[in-house]
Amino acid sequence: PELLLNVHYLTSEQIHVHADCTHADGQWVHCQPWIFADGSSLLRSSRLNNLFKKVDGVWKIARTRTENVFVAPLASGWANNVPTYSVLM
Repeated sequence: PELLLNVHYLTSEQIHVHADCTHADGQWVHCQPWIFADGSSLLRSSRLNNLFKKVDGVWKIARTRTENVFVAPLASGWANNVPTYSVLM
């Protein structure tokens, strides 16, 4: 079914700049509800682990890694006022 809503909520942010000041690593906890046009929904949680590198004075993402914590179906009707179509921001 068509995906109507997919939002990423990030918490527990940690960014550690390495001693060389050109590399860093970051960790987040991620929670993501998915709502589909057929009324079904999922809740996903994961841990994000990223590496960063400074290139010409600008921080760039060097690597991303996602580790699923759980994916669970949500009960029908848990959300109301759901969009009727997907809108990119």
